[in-house]
Amino acid sequence: MENKFYVYVHKSNVDHRIFYVGKGYGSRYISTSDRNIDWNRIVKKEGFYAEIVKSNISELEAFDEEVRLIKEIGRRDLGLGPLVNLTDGGEGNTGLKWGGRRSGKNNPMYGKKQSEYMKNKLRIERKGIKRPQHVIEAVKLSSSRPRLLFLNVENGVYYEGIQELLKAINLTVSKFRNKLKNNKLPHIKIV
Repeated sequence: MENKFYVYVHKSNVDHRIFYVGKGYGSRYISTSDRNIDWNRIVKKEGFYAEIVKSNISELEAFDEEVRLIKEIGRRDLGLGPLVNLTDGGEGNTGLKWGGRRSGKNNPMYGKKQSEYMKNKLRIERKGIKRPQHVIEAVKLSSSRPRLLFLNVENGVYYEGIQELLKAINLTVSKFRNKLKNNKLPHIKIV
């Protein structure tokens, strides 16, 4: 077994805190590819530098050290520390070449459970951008606002809302506005 592996940490250029722990070989410790969303956000905002913590070890030893450091420092998604790692470490395949589907046992999450934090985070990301609170309040107000009530004085029929009225008198909004402006609908009253 080759002792080409190492364990590394990524630190913020701003406050030098450790925000990621990983294992690898070659130039993985400085690579920016295949990183998670939180890692990318920190690096975009603060930059990073890498330090190799332990080197010239076997892959198994690297996995063990990675697990130990992640547990010691703590994952952010579990509320235990600053790390943006999404797992407890100790998994992954070195040099795995992609060549097929990622379902069932081929999926890296097979047999594992997502934390509640990650479930909610993914749910939010997949739904798109969350509406700001002032927009949510405005939508609530507009949907709870009472609709206009229209009365056709010729036949005594009431229409709740403009859409219902337009459908009944078979007009488009623009034609309705023109007729209303020119007083050509004297039999329609707003109640």
